[in-house]
Amino acid sequence: MTAGSRRSFQSIIAPVPEADQLVAGYRADGDWSTRLGVPPHVTIAGPWPLTVPVTDGDLSSFVEAAIGISYELGEVGMVGDAVSLFPSDEAPLLELRERALAVAGTADGVDQAWRLHLTVTRVEDADRIDLIRRELEPHLPILCSVKTLRLVRLLPSGRVETTVLH
Repeated sequence: MTAGSRRSFQSIIAPVPEADQLVAGYRADGDWSTRLGVPPHVTIAGPWPLTVPVTDGDLSSFVEAAIGISYELGEVGMVGDAVSLFPSDEAPLLELRERALAVAGTADGVDQAWRLHLTVTRVEDADRIDLIRRELEPHLPILCSVKTLRLVRLLPSGRVETTVLH
């Protein structure tokens, strides 16, 4: 799916530079957000419509609480048609998600099948999924920490705006 065919939205993400080298080749071909300059990341909260004032709450304490949270990406699995890396323990990031939703003051648009993840690539061929899994698993776990949070907005033009949250 291309950015132009997606609806406009905004999300709060935590970039994961620790995974960049491992997933860069997969993302180049299989994750539309890469082509728009969005780094490998875990979406903490979102999507929300662009009209939701996501950053009107107390960002400073939210960001301060987030920086330094440690976690590891330790499992390969699927979210819809996306091969993804999942945290071994979601608790620290789920707590951060709850804080993000409180700052935004409204629920986001995830469904019950959603879970915290880093999208590696989108693929529907079962053999290819198994191959990617076998290629990724020897490199896990990846030890990560939250270094920054960003508000990423996909605009109606298909362009992405990224703002580092302070």
